[in-house]
Amino acid sequence: MSAKPVDIELTGALRVRGTFSRWDGTELVVRAPSPAPPGARLDAVIAHASAEGAEAETGRAAAVPFKMKAIRCRKVEDGRFEITLRVLELSRAAREELEAVAALAAAAAGAASGAPERARDGEPKES
Repeated sequence: MSAKPVDIELTGALRVRGTFSRWDGTELVVRAPSPAPPGARLDAVIAHASAEGAEAETGRAAAVPFKMKAIRCRKVEDGRFEITLRVLELSRAAREELEAVAALAAAAAGAASGAPERARDGEPKES
């Protein structure tokens, strides 16, 4: 399990590398150093340091691009911007990659908080 942040590269109306924040299946939230205007159409890709790193982290050998649209952007405490993106085009491979990154982020957050991991039914997982 990796606690390091996962970068998302956004191109299109702007070119910026942000940090994955959360994914709920329809919306992706990225923290970036610059804002994205609502309505901006962006191409996105999960940026891995290396192909081996990508495979080790998500089980995939290469990142898969997907299309998003900025629906919200707000400045947060650290001076960066929280950009909420809605899915426009998302292949099955890209969805699986996002879900794998979201699972890693949730596991890292759970480990950091000391909370036991939970199964889908809400019961603690047995080791």
